[in-house]
Amino acid sequence: MKQLFIKLTSLAFMLLPVTLFAQQVWQTEIQVYPKPTISIDTTTFCQGDEATLTLTGTAPFIVDFDDNLGSYTGPMTFGDTDFPLTAGTPDPVTGATTYTINIVAGEAGTFSVTDITITDANGCSNNIGNMTITVNQAPSILLTETEICQLDSATFEVAPSEATVNITSFTSTPSMGIPAPINGLRSGSKLQGGQAGNFVFSIPIGALEIVSTGCKNLVEITDSIIVHATPTVVITKEVVCQNDMVDVVFTGKQPFTVAWTSGNQAGLPTLYGTGGVSLTSNGPLSDNTGDSTYTAKVPAGSYGVFNWVGTLTDGNAPACKANVSEIITVNPAPTVSITTDPLCEEEELTITFTGSGTTGSFELCYGIQEATDIINDPTIYGDTINPSVIDLPDTFAPTLETPSTGAAGAVSTYTTTINPGKPGKFKFILKSITSPDGCKSVNPDASSVAGINWCSE
Repeated sequence: MKQLFIKLTSLAFMLLPVTLFAQQVWQTEIQVYPKPTISIDTTTFCQGDEATLTLTGTAPFIVDFDDNLGSYTGPMTFGDTDFPLTAGTPDPVTGATTYTINIVAGEAGTFSVTDITITDANGCSNNIGNMTITVNQAPSILLTETEICQLDSATFEVAPSEATVNITSFTSTPSMGIPAPINGLRSGSKLQGGQAGNFVFSIPIGALEIVSTGCKNLVEITDSIIVHATPTVVITKEVVCQNDMVDVVFTGKQPFTVAWTSGNQAGLPTLYGTGGVSLTSNGPLSDNTGDSTYTAKVPAGSYGVFNWVGTLTDGNAPACKANVSEIITVNPAPTVSITTDPLCEEEELTITFTGSGTTGSFELCYGIQEATDIINDPTIYGDTINPSVIDLPDTFAPTLETPSTGAAGAVSTYTTTINPGKPGKFKFILKSITSPDGCKSVNPDASSVAGINWCSE
């Protein structure tokens, strides 16, 4: 008679057949392997972060599943050269080993992984069902503009578009003068122009963080922006003479347009640079923006006190603008006239001057030619008297013929008398006259008159 004794040791069974009456003894071991498993330590993490897969069983493992993107092309083998595993200590009873592998999240999105089946080297399989994995996007930030004006602002564009981000540190060359951190930026947030310059800024890896997810930038972010200084226009001299050319200095990028709204003198130009008043470049500004300074020469025009008010627009893209308000005093060009009525010997000849200023002297450069008969004999000969300075008394006041206070930018009238000396016929030829305020009028035809040794001016 035979008796069967079964000994259970964990999952391994040992059959110990015993022949009570026979002499044969034999035994057989049967190994029962546990089902393999696969799990992940987190199902929500950031793009670029690592997650840990844990597999149990005997390597290598073949994992098969379906996903919602349609990009999966076939089973994956863990434990080969593509996906090497780190092995733990085998279980002494089951022989199963725990393996781990770290994976880096690449594409952002929510992935539905279904019908996950794992098969180990022992041929054991396990369908562990479905899993949803969310990979949150790493942030980035850029400026939508490459050039702005100093009084304007640039717009931030943040990705993902709905995110709010903080910048914990950044550098700019040259310094933008903005301290870190900068918190609460979204798409549409503004960067004020601030100081002018050509700026390159950099956000190091990990310094840009999404508030809601904690995800950080994976690469260094660099961007640049040119901030153009507000354009200017300046009149270099506040007081000029009517016959002068006025130096008008612009800063910015040509051409410049000035829309005058008040105080405009007749014919005051509105366009300077290409297609308008010629500009002379004085060289680029030191802010490395490509802007420069320029000088235009503009006729002073009519006399008076003028407040040039308007809007200045330069040639940058986008165009930068500024309000203009420059006061200029244009003193009148001086004149002189001599009474032409016949005089008797030793009578005084009246000379009348016009110009601006209350005290000082008019300086004349002139010649006097004598003729025996200026009507019948056009030949002119005789003495010359030049130069001559006619001094006005300090207390001499303008006449009421042209009401004036002698103020700058207004016309005053002065008179004085001289004794012509000997009798005769004389021709008074004026070359130039300079008023007490330094303004000068010049006779363009004087130099063509022969026989006069003109004064040196």
